Amino acid sequence: MPVTLCQPLIDPPLVEQSGMEVLSIFSGFTSEDRASRYMVVLQPCIDDSGTHKGGKIFALSGFVASAPEWIGFADEWKAVLDAHPKIEYFKMREAARLKGQFRKFTPDARNRKLLDLLAVIKRLQIVFRVECVVWLKAYDYCVRGKHDVFFNHPYYFAFHRLSIMVLHFQRQIPTPSRADFIYDEQLIFRPRVLKFYDNFKRLCPRDEWKGYLGDPPIFRDDIKFNPLQAADMAAWLSVSTHEGNKEDESLRNLITEELSGIARVPEIWNELALKDLAEHWQSTK
Repeated sequence: MPVTLCQPLIDPPLVEQSGMEVLSIFSGFTSEDRASRYMVVLQPCIDDSGTHKGGKIFALSGFVASAPEWIGFADEWKAVLDAHPKIEYFKMREAARLKGQFRKFTPDARNRKLLDLLAVIKRLQIVFRVECVVWLKAYDYCVRGKHDVFFNHPYYFAFHRLSIMVLHFQRQIPTPSRADFIYDEQLIFRPRVLKFYDNFKRLCPRDEWKGYLGDPPIFRDDIKFNPLQAADMAAWLSVSTHEGNKEDESLRNLITEELSGIARVPEIWNELALKDLAEHWQSTK
């Protein structure tokens, strides 16, 4: 599906507490400045140790929309969380396994809550859903230790690739824009990503693209910053789709169908793609 470029909207006139969490990122900017910025809200599908122990795939996924759109989204999402049966926050793994916030839900009640949350995502004027999916075993064999140290963990590889994908998007917009990357507050990764941000600029494939690069990535707690909870759903869907877990098939189909109207821009790094990349790197040495 082709990517449709949306004109960012002005800020909503009334902003509740959840919207203020988003608005706080842009404190000091005028409403016109905010209207011309995009937020790239991303979640890794990885365990808290950063190892993704036992998993076959690493995914970094999320949504791109204008800053004012995310402000309104945050308040709508919170309203659905608060609706009966109330949950304090949303995590897709808890929803899938009926644990944590969903421990008292029946499958039907869980699905109804999911559909209400998905309706909020669908009302958001999303430019596209973005994802980078990496096969871990092939990554270890083809990439880890074979190129720049920046790529010794798939998190940084995905960070680099998604940044390039968003740069392509920015270059399509008639007027210059900034894209602010919002990541989950993964303590194990935050200092490294900030440290390596300059490295990303160094590895940017074209010098003229560097002018589109803005501030270092922003990190927020996904319990409080609920746009990241929508990205969490996207990350779970990325992994579930490619791992093909039968247990999650009906839930996966439900979410896939509801998000089918949103443009998806993926990069899928399977064994063949990673081998080709490794050969390319080797040929350019």
